[in-house]
Amino acid sequence: MEGFVVIGDMVATGLLALGITRGARGRALASVVPLLIWGMMAAALAAALSAIPTFGGFLLLALGAGFGATFGALIAFSARAERMPLYLTGLLVLYGVTGVFLSLSVMETSAIFWQSRMGSSNAERLASGAVALLSGSLVAGGGCAMFIRRLPAGPVAMLLRTTPLYRLLLAALILVLLGRLMASGGGLVLFSMVSCLSMVLGALVVLPAREADLWPFAILLTALSGLATAAIGFALASLLLIIAGGLASASMAQLLNSVCRESGRRPRDLLLGNPR
Repeated sequence: MEGFVVIGDMVATGLLALGITRGARGRALASVVPLLIWGMMAAALAAALSAIPTFGGFLLLALGAGFGATFGALIAFSARAERMPLYLTGLLVLYGVTGVFLSLSVMETSAIFWQSRMGSSNAERLASGAVALLSGSLVAGGGCAMFIRRLPAGPVAMLLRTTPLYRLLLAALILVLLGRLMASGGGLVLFSMVSCLSMVLGALVVLPAREADLWPFAILLTALSGLATAAIGFALASLLLIIAGGLASASMAQLLNSVCRESGRRPRDLLLGNPR
């Protein structure tokens, strides 16, 4: 089994490196995206194979959901061009939900079992799970709101208009509960509260946004997805997931900063809903 894991990691690394190289040279998107898709599929398959002798069926189910979401990208890129944003937003939501499930499996696993099998400390396990939980929940909530906004018959008006103060208070409450969750070493009730409130916060930020701001928000949600991937990779001691997630998060953060600078705003203004 370890041999297949190594082969999967090597294939994923080669495909991702080739896709990144083509993208850096300015090749057409149609020649870059398939390589990235197959590379992430190989990485997900390698992660699933490496987890088989270590974890139970719940984590494998979550990894299978992530693998299926990646495979769904092939369907999305074969769709019509006008439907492309809708498909990709739906896949973004699936990645967010997968991050939440993976963080649950990480945080609810016995600390003794985790240390004996993975070698990481309890603090590292809880910290990586908390980052994946927060990022995945924000992606799931914000992605659902963006999916609703992009539906042909969906609400296109600015709904749920909230002041920045309410968003900041909700974010502060989430951080307090997240700290309590880490201090207590886990807990399904606190986990559910943090996840639900983070999804609500993501929806409250994205749903009232202007039509022109949906593209920067899509970049932000993709960056959070990469952050969740890197956190899960840290928990699973997977260097490939850490590199892939960190690369995606850093590149999307730089792209978001460039888009906001071109529009004459800062990323903070985008999150708080301040107009140009």
